Amino acid sequence: MAAAAVDVAYLAVSFAVPQSQIQSLLDDPTTELVASILSQIESKAREHDDVKAEKLRIDVELENAVRSGDSRAKALKASVDKGLKEVEHLRRKLNDEENARAQLETELQTLKSSSSNSTSEVQALQSRIALLEASNRDALSLVES
Repeated sequence: MAAAAVDVAYLAVSFAVPQSQIQSLLDDPTTELVASILSQIESKAREHDDVKAEKLRIDVELENAVRSGDSRAKALKASVDKGLKEVEHLRRKLNDEENARAQLETELQTLKSSSSNSTSEVQALQSRIALLEASNRDALSLVES
């Protein structure tokens, strides 16, 4: 029976078994040597299982963190979008209010101008009334005399 080529160095490094022990197992196997190497391989297998379990736990935590981050990002984006809509609404409202204020200022200036014209007209009419009254008094005093 031909012995299969075994990479003793690789096995020694992979399973933390001294290379001389693996070589002895190939050359002159004993029950104690086989049990010792299998014990060391079992220890490495358990270590490997522990590492796999830890990796799985970390992968699950990472996935949860990513999902949590995504949901927070969506919530923040929704909040930002809502804020932008509110800002846009307030800008439109401010613009409308500024237009209304400008119209009221124009109307106020028109009313002030009209009031000024009316005041001037009232003064002119009062002056004319006073002049006519004086003229009527003079005419009445001439008629009475």
